[in-house]
Amino acid sequence: MQPIQTAVSKCFWQGQLIRLRPFTPRDADVISVEEQDSESIRVFEPGIYPIRSAEMVQTQLEHDLTQSSTHILGFAVETLAGEMVGTTNIRDWQRRI
Repeated sequence: MQPIQTAVSKCFWQGQLIRLRPFTPRDADVISVEEQDSESIRVFEPGIYPIRSAEMVQTQLEHDLTQSSTHILGFAVETLAGEMVGTTNIRDWQRRI
């Protein structure tokens, strides 16, 4: 993946099929649906959490976007056509600049 610059975000990565970009509050609906996929939660998450509504996810996203996380860097995964298809994150990263 290569870092690229856009008017929307100054830092995200794009490959041949997908791009990673920062979350926005409008991602709440997709995240809420993703959190309801029990099989994916079982395989990929370290624990089971209560299901959150899109409104609860949006409130959390709005809060998180104002914070400076020191150990988790989250991304929306979207197709090159701009459709959000999932999420991913980097944990325990160290800011170098």
